[in-house]
Amino acid sequence: MKIVKAKLIKRETDDKLMQVNDDIPDGKEFIVDLDVKQVFELFNKECNIAHKKEMVKDVSGGFLPVELLELGEEIKLSDFIQDVMLDYILENADPNKIGKT
Repeated sequence: MKIVKAKLIKRETDDKLMQVNDDIPDGKEFIVDLDVKQVFELFNKECNIAHKKEMVKDVSGGFLPVELLELGEEIKLSDFIQDVMLDYILENADPNKIGKT
């Protein structure tokens, strides 16, 4: 795995065949695995055009067009796992039990 932070820098591809959803804010950061980068054969129904895009996998399971992203430095896998575990614990912690044994 080659995990990096990727920042959304454009809302649509240069050929205007792919756009990000309106609910995704400009500058949003994604965590992507560059080892899962591949070319997808796609079809835009509105324009009736087949096209290919290099896509990268977000760790949540979705794919994003590489040309919309600014790729950052690699994140050590141990740091990534620690951050994911901490987020999970904080999201699922029972506030009535925090600090009690």
